[in-house]
Amino acid sequence: MSYSYKWTSISSGTTKNITKLTFGNNTLVAIGPTGLCLISNDYGQTWSNGGNPGILPRALTFGNGTFAAVGKSGTKVSISSNNGTTWNTKTPPVALNNPINGVAYGNNIFVGGGDYGYTIISTDNGNSWSMGQTVANSIDKLCFGNDTFVGAGSYGGIYISSDGNNWVTKNTGYSSGCTSICYGNNTFILTKDNGDIMTSTNSGLNWTSRFSGNSNLIYGSCYGNGVFILVGANGTILISEDNGVTWTTSKSGTTNTLLGASYVNNNFILVGDNGTILKSPLYSIPSRGINLFK
Repeated sequence: MSYSYKWTSISSGTTKNITKLTFGNNTLVAIGPTGLCLISNDYGQTWSNGGNPGILPRALTFGNGTFAAVGKSGTKVSISSNNGTTWNTKTPPVALNNPINGVAYGNNIFVGGGDYGYTIISTDNGNSWSMGQTVANSIDKLCFGNDTFVGAGSYGGIYISSDGNNWVTKNTGYSSGCTSICYGNNTFILTKDNGDIMTSTNSGLNWTSRFSGNSNLIYGSCYGNGVFILVGANGTILISEDNGVTWTTSKSGTTNTLLGASYVNNNFILVGDNGTILKSPLYSIPSRGINLFK
């Protein structure tokens, strides 16, 4: 099935940059680098202020009733068990100035990865953290799928683990770092800091480069209902309906950089600079129909 997309601007109530977005427990939570937290309980149509996460966030995820954000310096981890209303900061056993860049939940654990190859693990909903195995290079992004944590980082490094503690090292064959990673329909998709897109259908063991025709950096990605969405600089939106093999551009209507994406209730929600929030339902295109929006 093919879809059309029509992006509508939603009021966020802020002009601050919104950098991370995820969905859990029937709630969308969006955060930014200046203590910003926004909450939506109606699938992204209206937003209210949440609590201050207390960190400079680099990633956000949800698992087992808990939102977990990781970031730069200081405490590095912040968790919320009441849908972003309040947050509690935690300090994992990582050197003060070493950021945690990615976090994911799976197999009943939270796993984080960061600079200098540090990995951290929590088995109690983010309340306490221990060190995992240190990998060869920094982990830029991290996600979970098919019972596997996949971290992607500098020098093309790929790190694969089922428990967050023991990691197998692979490589994409590229020397650049990673700007986003997501999973859906048995496929991992990552974007590199040179704009390239790569896919893996065997849990990160092997990767294939894909052509998009896009020259803008990608900063966020998500999957929903058979569709992958990538978002990035200058309002870039890329869409794939065939597991990342081919990509088309969707008109966002903005030149603001888009930084995060999530899928919920047949809608894609995007966030970005200057308080940008965009929303599009999935419009099914009838057989032999005309796509008016894509």
